[in-house]
Amino acid sequence: MRKVRSAPSAFLLAGAILTGIGCIFLPIGIGLRAVDALFFYAFGAVGAVLLGVGLALLYVWYSRRKTAASVVAAGRYVMARIVNISRNYSVTINGVNPYVVECVFQDPDTGISHNFRSGDLMEDPSASLNSDEIRVYINPDNLDEYYVDIDSVTSRTVYH
Repeated sequence: MRKVRSAPSAFLLAGAILTGIGCIFLPIGIGLRAVDALFFYAFGAVGAVLLGVGLALLYVWYSRRKTAASVVAAGRYVMARIVNISRNYSVTINGVNPYVVECVFQDPDTGISHNFRSGDLMEDPSASLNSDEIRVYINPDNLDEYYVDIDSVTSRTVYH
């Protein structure tokens, strides 16, 4: 059985690459500081900056995953109506723009509509949708912390 594949996070990819490059350049710069100060600044400073930026991106990726996991673990969700499945043109992975599912929940108490977007998906989920409503796990105190549960409305497909 196969489920809809989610795309890797841009924060994870960029963070891992920059951290790796920083981990290579920083020791080279430190090792060459006795040879010439220019090498130290060229390699060491650039390596330190790349390492810092890479670690910051990895921290953002980790905190987003942790937030999504805590929201799902809390178990509070609303049923939102799927309004659009479109491509995310701000991200390109191997020359392909991933899909996102956009959904709307209207709070019956206040009448306010809340729009939610799923994570990036590598495949179009519209063929495997079995409902026009989707479960969105939320933090009621902060609606910016949410997780769109795309697996709850997609049917499993077996390929032979």
